[in-house]
Amino acid sequence: MPHDSRGTERYTLALPSPNMHARSSLPLALALTLIGSASGQAPEIATYQVDDEPRVVRRADVARDVSIRYRRTAEGGEATQNLIDTWIIRTEAQDRGVWPGRTIVEKRIEDLRQQFQQTGRTLDEELANRRISPAEFFDVCAITVAHERLFRADNEVDDRSEVTPTLLQLWLREARERHEIEQDQDKVPEGTVAIADGHPITLVDHGTQMLHLLPEKDLQRFARRIALREIVSREGARLGVSVEQSDIQAEVDHRRKVIESDPSYRGVPYENWLLQIRGQTVAEYLRSEELLATVRHRLIGETLFSAEALQQEIETERESILERHGERRRTSIIVVDGNETGRPRSIEDAKERADQIYERVSTRRLSFERAVEQGSDDRSTKAREGDLGPVSRGQEGLPTELLNVIFELEPLEVSEPVQFDRGFAILKLMKILPAPSDEELVQILREEKAQEWLEEKFEAANFEMRG
Repeated sequence: MPHDSRGTERYTLALPSPNMHARSSLPLALALTLIGSASGQAPEIATYQVDDEPRVVRRADVARDVSIRYRRTAEGGEATQNLIDTWIIRTEAQDRGVWPGRTIVEKRIEDLRQQFQQTGRTLDEELANRRISPAEFFDVCAITVAHERLFRADNEVDDRSEVTPTLLQLWLREARERHEIEQDQDKVPEGTVAIADGHPITLVDHGTQMLHLLPEKDLQRFARRIALREIVSREGARLGVSVEQSDIQAEVDHRRKVIESDPSYRGVPYENWLLQIRGQTVAEYLRSEELLATVRHRLIGETLFSAEALQQEIETERESILERHGERRRTSIIVVDGNETGRPRSIEDAKERADQIYERVSTRRLSFERAVEQGSDDRSTKAREGDLGPVSRGQEGLPTELLNVIFELEPLEVSEPVQFDRGFAILKLMKILPAPSDEELVQILREEKAQEWLEEKFEAANFEMRG
């Protein structure tokens, strides 16, 4: 279900939401992955054109953005720890002369290849699926062998079969105490995620590892965002648009006001919201390329679409504009899925369930919020206690059947179950928000047109992901 967040994401240079569990880790050898550049991987992820000039999105640039987004998450912390552990193993193995030679590593890879074949899979297909190059995998296996050798040397173990993952982790825990490590994201130097014995583990190191965990659609979104930043930068220069620090601060102040005043965010401080959604502190966000591009895009909109021209458009097309951006209604919803969604529930059963929920809510035996928690099948709105956000008459993404009912309800009124293509919905009108003033409509239209302009520029850039 859509959620209106007008004012917080005014231009689509937004990050994807985290989804790092789409790729499970490889067995046996991939708990640790390489540190450093993606050797063996193509350095370019996507191509596009600006002013007929070929441009590329580099893997390192995407890796940096990925690291910035995820380094403060649980998955990002795990990746940081893996890189630190890799550094410890590599350093100790080389210092103590137990780093494995090529022949030994190749033998380990062949053993793994045989194990995969026994399960009906191939190692090459598995690596390709996870975007891991042969050179990267060779390094992973070298680290794994070195780790085992260090443990066996310290514990006088001759038989490799006696080396278990638990024992290896115990060795690492002790080894970490021998090294000077800093991985507090508020203490490490800018551009790094950790310092190991004075050696910087960079955002690119970290992001390169996490690229293997990123779903393809999110990888494309990161690459697309980098191309958008370049397009906005070029067009801004062409139009003579300059960004001052005061413009950047004003944008952050605006977003803070929206987040902290909108009841759908439930009083979350802006600093907390920013860390959760973007993985950045306010100070980091103020220095970010993303925010710079967002502000530049807004100023381009102000340059291309004057207030006078937009006011004239409002005067001549007021009815259609208010259809999209006029009175809005903050609405909550309970969704009961029918068999069209693939659930093992017939449309008749869905209707019966929706009727039961409505009966309990309408007789006040159950609050609407508790009914959402207990009975709604829509995960996105359920996480917000049913909140659909402010809904306009011309809202895209909402079925007409629901829109018609929403604009018939009185404040705090609950609808009877309404059938739509997914099943049934029970709606509650929370509040009527009046139509924006003409001054506000000018800003809304400018943002709308600026976004359409950017999409046209992006389409003309012939953006294409590389395999």
